[in-house]
Amino acid sequence: MSRFCLLLAVLLFSALCHEFDGRLLRVELKQRNTDHVETLKNSGLVLDSIEKPNYFYFYCDSYNISIDELAFIKNIDVVQPFVDQSIISDEPAHREASNFGLSAEYLPENDLPYRKLEHIVLTLHRAVTDDEYALLVDMISERLRPITRVEHIGRQGPGDIVLLLPPTARPSRVAGALADVPHVRSMERISNAQIHNIYAASNIQGTADSADEGVAATESRPFFDLGVKGNDIVVGCGDTGVDMNHCFFHDESVPMQYNTDLAALNHRKLVYYHVTADTEDGNGHGTHVSGSILGTPAAAGAGSMYGGMAPNAKLFFTDLGSGTSSSMTVPSNLYASYFSPAASYNATVHSSSWSFSASSLSQNSDKTYDSYEYYVDLAAYNLRNMTILLSAGNDGGEVGPWSVASPSAAKNAITVGATSSGWNAFVDEFCNNSSYVAPEGFTNENMEDYCHYADSQLIPMWQANSLASFSSLGPAFDGRTKPDIVAPGYYIVSARYERPTASASCDLTADFVAMAGTSMATPVTAGAVALLQEYISRGFHGDGTEGSATGFMPSSAMVRAALIATAQDMAGVQTFRKADASAATVSLASGPNNSIGWGRLGLGNLLNLAVILKDESDLTAVTTSANVQAYDFTVNSVNEDINVGLAWIDPPAASGSKYVIVNNLVLWVKTPSGLWYTGNFNGPATRDNIDNYNINQRVRIPASELSSTGTYTIFVEGTDLYEEQPYALAVWGDVDRTSWSSSADTLPANPGGCNTGTESSDKCSCPAGKGGDSCTYPVYSLTSAGIDFDLTPGAIAIVEIPAGIYDSIAVQMTKTPYVTSGETGRYVTGALVDAIVSVDDVDEAIYFAAYDTTSLSIPVSMYSSAARVTLRSRDGWNTIGVYVNKEPDSAFSVGISMVLVALMIAVLL
Repeated sequence: MSRFCLLLAVLLFSALCHEFDGRLLRVELKQRNTDHVETLKNSGLVLDSIEKPNYFYFYCDSYNISIDELAFIKNIDVVQPFVDQSIISDEPAHREASNFGLSAEYLPENDLPYRKLEHIVLTLHRAVTDDEYALLVDMISERLRPITRVEHIGRQGPGDIVLLLPPTARPSRVAGALADVPHVRSMERISNAQIHNIYAASNIQGTADSADEGVAATESRPFFDLGVKGNDIVVGCGDTGVDMNHCFFHDESVPMQYNTDLAALNHRKLVYYHVTADTEDGNGHGTHVSGSILGTPAAAGAGSMYGGMAPNAKLFFTDLGSGTSSSMTVPSNLYASYFSPAASYNATVHSSSWSFSASSLSQNSDKTYDSYEYYVDLAAYNLRNMTILLSAGNDGGEVGPWSVASPSAAKNAITVGATSSGWNAFVDEFCNNSSYVAPEGFTNENMEDYCHYADSQLIPMWQANSLASFSSLGPAFDGRTKPDIVAPGYYIVSARYERPTASASCDLTADFVAMAGTSMATPVTAGAVALLQEYISRGFHGDGTEGSATGFMPSSAMVRAALIATAQDMAGVQTFRKADASAATVSLASGPNNSIGWGRLGLGNLLNLAVILKDESDLTAVTTSANVQAYDFTVNSVNEDINVGLAWIDPPAASGSKYVIVNNLVLWVKTPSGLWYTGNFNGPATRDNIDNYNINQRVRIPASELSSTGTYTIFVEGTDLYEEQPYALAVWGDVDRTSWSSSADTLPANPGGCNTGTESSDKCSCPAGKGGDSCTYPVYSLTSAGIDFDLTPGAIAIVEIPAGIYDSIAVQMTKTPYVTSGETGRYVTGALVDAIVSVDDVDEAIYFAAYDTTSLSIPVSMYSSAARVTLRSRDGWNTIGVYVNKEPDSAFSVGISMVLVALMIAVLL
């Protein structure tokens, strides 16, 4: 047996060395069925990702030969590790030795011979033990010995291996030599992330109306009044560091220790502080966001008013910063090296107030699902009780739409945008407070100028119902709605860093600072999630008293369903940057949309009306053989809106995917009067109104549309399933909490009917000029003169192409800005319209628009029957003018054809 197999056998604790051991496998099924995927998982394979239409990627730790006997498998291939393009092309990526984000115990013991080094990060399929890591290091060292020196090998965490190489090393040769090292999923380069509460507590716990411009400091905190303060909740956070001298975090009884189990020592605020480069917060960002989550003074008195949202929670902190820099080195394997260590200390909330720059879009006109987004989604998929929150970013003002950058576009996380904290917060805190906690970057003198504005109407964006001008805007690259929720982030008062000596008491003058950003809104929301988790786990969600319902720790799907069901619209404004650098102010639209997501965080609404919460374990998952589940509940009154939230944790898509939703679920609600509503659509609906792009769906039926009380029925329909899919449901309104039950009702083939068509054999027969499942979409027949029409955001139109007439068609697209002369996506210069070609109702091809696409060329000569081209706007903001015509003959292509003919004649001669 080779040395490789011997090492692998030891690594896998097995005498067997199968070619699939430690590898990523691509499994193709003869026929897609969720039961087949469960069989493969039960055989020991670990689902890695899914690529539509029919590829399933599994990690194989140790191959089970019984898989060979499974008749439903068409083919199994070994997949080589993904290698970043910059490595393949040998682009230099030199860094200083202190800037690789290595865990403290894996830093070089001695000075390295170069100030800057080349590097490659091997991300692993799973966390490996120290012994397994040592074996892998031996294997890697042996492979690279003939190729290059290795200056140092370390780890960012248990899920990666970092190779530090001489600056002259050729990364492509290194990658080639390590292609068959077991457990390696990808070879990456390190990227730097950029960092992007007295009133916040009142705002998120209160029940402010959508029109409210401010929230009074004296407004009650009903969760605190119930004793719900984050008790027994651990929150994970990664940032620039935490100033442990600050009164919010200092514990006089437990001396601070790093990389140590502080939970065992019963530290009052931390369970663990994971150190990479240093133990300081030289920037202040991490101290501020951590204080917003759970900071509280060690000694009663001054500073309590600025305490965190969940003051009794504890923190698992990962220090990603170094020195005073505002950039941070983020682990390449976020699942194994970032989220999982926090989960091992029972963290059920994780807050990250950073992302990569939205300007990266300008370098990539063809954005796809990247490894950071993948690992976030994988973490949520495997750590189902951990709710992951990511800041949307602060590029909304400069970049405009499509400014939510990686990893904040991950589907299974909650992406948080920022609202104003309200005019009252600004005036009271920055004008009336004698301590003068001025916002960062302001002086007392220029603050006085702002305080002369006595009327909130003079600065509408400072109202609590307005979006902060900097808050990044969606959609995600594949058209999903982002952000998911918005919360106060302009301004938030929290802990200031650089406390010279430790103290249990707070100094109002020296220990606090006001900062603005989605970085501030995210920890506010994370603290709110900690309160929600405690509220549910202690059984308050029955009738508002502890133990009135069976307590449980909610999955992240349950948290999302509850938050979107109770989120509130905002009647304020948002601003857009214009070409002349002035601002265009427009009114906010009702959610869900790409400014506020599903709305402003409304945690207090859980206490205002009745709520029904049903998590994954309470509900029957949808599968291939049982793709519809139905439930009944009773509405008591027509005086309140009815809100139903559906959320699920979707399996990760394959890296590089254009669309990242794997399992498509549809939410339906049927009223006693026979009206049908579907998720994320306002008003009665049909099949043409379903949302196939979001894993958060909400039906909101306004009281004005409620005609009767009685039994309402929820249907959860799996329309495109690759794996058995659990889900969570939340109902909020004037409902009977005890009325929930499974329903005997069945979902018709065409809920809501066929609009202008007629139903026949469970299908809608559409009149001329109409198409779609329920005859909603316009249908145009292509003629020699061509056709033109407009697509509003998210709209669909169908073009019929006669057979045998055209070789190919050209789709020309122009964009009409949502805001006149306003920023409509600085790095999205084209028009995002995708095309699906179908023949006889069978999809034959799909064409994805890139960020710079202004035209599509679609060949049709190969189809013997008439083709239909379905055009869907993925824009989310702007109206797209579309012109479709025969593609003109290309002189270039004619020339090429003539050259080919000449070459063929020459060969024959």
